[in-house]
Amino acid sequence: MPNSLIPLWILGALRGRSSTLREIIARADYLNHAILTYEEFNNAADMLRSRGLARRSAMRFELCGVDDSLSDEDLLRQIANTPASDSEAPPMFSRAEFQKAVSEYLER
Repeated sequence: MPNSLIPLWILGALRGRSSTLREIIARADYLNHAILTYEEFNNAADMLRSRGLARRSAMRFELCGVDDSLSDEDLLRQIANTPASDSEAPPMFSRAEFQKAVSEYLER
């Protein structure tokens, strides 16, 4: 999948929900028949967070400021047209947290 579409893949997995990492991985696999890599998830999550469109709340990932009724094309446009903050932030989830969620999903 092209890198520019990975945030949309995550948005599709989240649509209107606050989700655990395991839930995001499961929905993303259902949508695209592939498991996100840590780099894919982290890059897309950072892109969304730096634009104020996502946040971490406890062990959940949530969207904020995203209109759930928008088409995929309009969501991509919203991401592209929302300026990113200049601040560097640590990853929303560590590699260990991500790998644990993948393992939990695969053990289902």
